[in-house]
Amino acid sequence: MKCEQVQRRLSAFLDGELSKKQASRISEHVSGCPHCQQEAESLSAAWEQLGEMQEVHPSPHFWIKLNARIAQVEQRRFSLDKVRRFLDRLLVPATVVAASVFGLWIGGALYDVQRTDEPEVWEQVTASLYLDALDDFPAGSIGSVYMELISDQEGL
Repeated sequence: MKCEQVQRRLSAFLDGELSKKQASRISEHVSGCPHCQQEAESLSAAWEQLGEMQEVHPSPHFWIKLNARIAQVEQRRFSLDKVRRFLDRLLVPATVVAASVFGLWIGGALYDVQRTDEPEVWEQVTASLYLDALDDFPAGSIGSVYMELISDQEGL
């Protein structure tokens, strides 16, 4: 085994969590490799020192305060979800109504401009709307050649 593989499994080896086959391979490697042997000894020493430490007990009110804080955060999250749902129910219809009103207003304004007796005003309005983009491509342009190719292929 390589040192990197052994060092990744060293903690599980020391805890006895590996299969007998893996444990024997790691044991064999550690006994022959001074670097891995040193790593195993330092890891064992660290676990021993951790075992000697006193267990820390939280204050009696710790769990009460922790549960109260968790409940507070959940309540705040619930309140935000209610607000978000309310806004979703309100904003979507309001946006649809606003877009409809805006469309009707623009349509009415264009209709009024069209009814005027001044054709140059109507030409300016339609030019500003880029309606000429819907016209046919000029003869010999890339767009017209492409459309001819497409229509020829569809005819096949």
